[in-house]
Amino acid sequence: GASATMPLGAAAALADATAAATADAAAAAAAAAGDAAEAAGAVRAGKLPHVAAATVAEGALSGLLDAQAGVAPALDAQWQKGLRAMCADEAAVRWADHVVMIASLEQLHHHWAEAAHLFALAQPAYVDAHGDESLELAELMNSRGECYLELGCRGRARVCLDQAHAIVLETNGADDPSLASITANRSKLLSEEGDEAAAREGFDEALKVMRLCVDKLRRDADTNGLVMCQVLHARVLKLYSEHERLCGNDGAADAMAAEVKRLEMSYCFLA
Repeated sequence: GASATMPLGAAAALADATAAATADAAAAAAAAAGDAAEAAGAVRAGKLPHVAAATVAEGALSGLLDAQAGVAPALDAQWQKGLRAMCADEAAVRWADHVVMIASLEQLHHHWAEAAHLFALAQPAYVDAHGDESLELAELMNSRGECYLELGCRGRARVCLDQAHAIVLETNGADDPSLASITANRSKLLSEEGDEAAAREGFDEALKVMRLCVDKLRRDADTNGLVMCQVLHARVLKLYSEHERLCGNDGAADAMAAEVKRLEMSYCFLA
């Protein structure tokens, strides 16, 4: 409970830390925010093709993320010190586990930049505790990559997702449902880059793995495993639906979206 309130306790300090930032960092943040807003306006107005607009927006958003990170170290040090003190009697990595939980909560609320920043803060501790080829690190990198995808920072997303994919493929093999989820994220990236064929191939591969996994879990009567697999299955369908709609295939998109709703109602979750 205390870990979940840590960012709230730091909220007032956030304004102070931002106000105390250097003039250069503040100016960079303002300029990057302006560029991002201009690019977003071009997308909405249809003045740029989809892929070209995304490229313009990516550069602006990456600059904004860098500028924001430049004004945050003092605040990060403050609340991390308190969190580390609270976890002093636990395993060394425990404080980072709390940070990841907070990041996941931010992700749930679509606070993508905040979540990506928190995942990045926890990453070195995960490497130290679990190793640079661990499934724990792969899960973190996939989540961080999802945040960058939602922000439109495709280059950063690719680095995270490629690392997560390589770890899970080496550890669990190609028929693992978590690998299929990462494959779907990478396919979303390809879709946003305009590579429709490669994206569709990746989504089809991910769906095939998911369906095989669902069938096996049903045969094994593994209820808990089935629910978790269907959560991943629904995410793959959701991303595939978005791709098909972007390509103008509304019929296929609607069918996939309907299947997502069916899974949500059947298994009581939100994709």
